[in-house]
Amino acid sequence: MKTLAATILFVLLSAWGLSSIALAERDEQQPPVQDGPVPAGTTFLTLDVTIDPNGQPMGAYQFELTSDNASFTVVGVEAGEHAAFDHGRPPYFDPVATQGETDRLILAEYALPEFDADQLPTRAVRVATVHVMFADPLHEHENPSIQLNLTAAGDADGERIDADVSYSFRTPERPE
Repeated sequence: MKTLAATILFVLLSAWGLSSIALAERDEQQPPVQDGPVPAGTTFLTLDVTIDPNGQPMGAYQFELTSDNASFTVVGVEAGEHAAFDHGRPPYFDPVATQGETDRLILAEYALPEFDADQLPTRAVRVATVHVMFADPLHEHENPSIQLNLTAAGDADGERIDADVSYSFRTPERPE
């Protein structure tokens, strides 16, 4: 099953021309620490990204998150909630996306090999939490102009499935 899962991820990434994504380890994916205060007017948002495989077992996925807002920066990525995708690290992504050098983030993940098809998610499941920063102030109720595109979703055998991707905002927790 482990070989199958790796094959599924490779096929999904290759089929959509994204096999060149740097699949870095968790430590390499963390954004660089920036010294100094956060500029006034900076807005931080937390997005919960959900994929609904519409009743089909989902064994792998890949999506792209973009924004038309020039001040948009991804500042962190966390894993989702289903045990089949819990590798003890965030989903795979290009670490350049957390360094403010691009206006998009591509995330991909595959199910752990010890999960059979009947144990994979078949209903909407949070697959990632993405923390974003807008350097320019967002006004109350302003649409932050974030787009999601599900580029791949597959079952345990690597076959494409129809699925839907969406996000919802959550107020970031602030340390006391």
